[in-house]
Amino acid sequence: MVKKPQVDDDEIQQLDEVLPFGWILYEINDEHHLIPIKDSRLHKPSASCWCNPVEVDVDYYEHNAEDGRDDYESGERKHN
Repeated sequence: MVKKPQVDDDEIQQLDEVLPFGWILYEINDEHHLIPIKDSRLHKPSASCWCNPVEVDVDYYEHNAEDGRDDYESGERKHN
């Protein structure tokens, strides 16, 4: 994971294009956002992201991947 200071939308898009598949941890205004990289939609490091991130601890949000990777990582789904 990568810990980033403040970022803008252009930088988020650029990081999403160059980083490998996985997750990135953003630190924005004392909030932490764990965001999937190369998801089918671009995420914003914000509690109001389209994916309805879950606040798992005070100011620590886990974003939900639209591509379903969360289900594989939790073991809920298996690869064929």
